[in-house]
Amino acid sequence: MIKADSRSKRKALVTKMCWFIALWVFGVVATVIAVYPLKLLLTRALSH
Repeated sequence: MIKADSRSKRKALVTKMCWFIALWVFGVVATVIAVYPLKLLLTRALSH
């Protein structure tokens, strides 16, 4: 009973970690996608 409880707690922790990592990666990717075109526009505007 105690073993099962600790295992479910660990499973919940791992699930939380996976969600955190997935959200962080998604945030980074979204930021890159948002910033990259702006960077291109800025460099193009500065070069002209």
